[in-house]
Amino acid sequence: SIRILLPPLLKIAPRRALLPFFLLFTLAGSLLLIRSDSLSGFIVGLALIGFGLSPIFPLVLGMVGDRYTSASGTAFSICMVMALSGATTLPWLAGILGDLYGLRLSLSIVPLSLLLQGLLYFLAIRRLLRLTSQDGSRIE
Repeated sequence: SIRILLPPLLKIAPRRALLPFFLLFTLAGSLLLIRSDSLSGFIVGLALIGFGLSPIFPLVLGMVGDRYTSASGTAFSICMVMALSGATTLPWLAGILGDLYGLRLSLSIVPLSLLLQGLLYFLAIRRLLRLTSQDGSRIE
């Protein structure tokens, strides 16, 4: 798993730089999965999705734990609620879209949600960088 490679990667790049990298892998895999017409394309797409998603949760929890050390339990709980909300809502929505419009359209939820996650991430990082420059603290 890529999670085994995460500690050496964190020695050469900060978490905030690695997260978009893995989001892009996941996005590439999801687009390949939607566009492919062959079994090998599906397999490569699924492998890229797994490679991209695997380190995202540990990276996010690491950033949240570093930023909110005094309230890490609360911050982790909020992360868990957000993750579980998406994990229950998006498959349900994909099933509804799949019934109405077919599998390919229902799979478009994955790249759309990844783009939304990327946008939210960049807005949050930009705000955190602005706040940390004002109070002198550091984000990883």
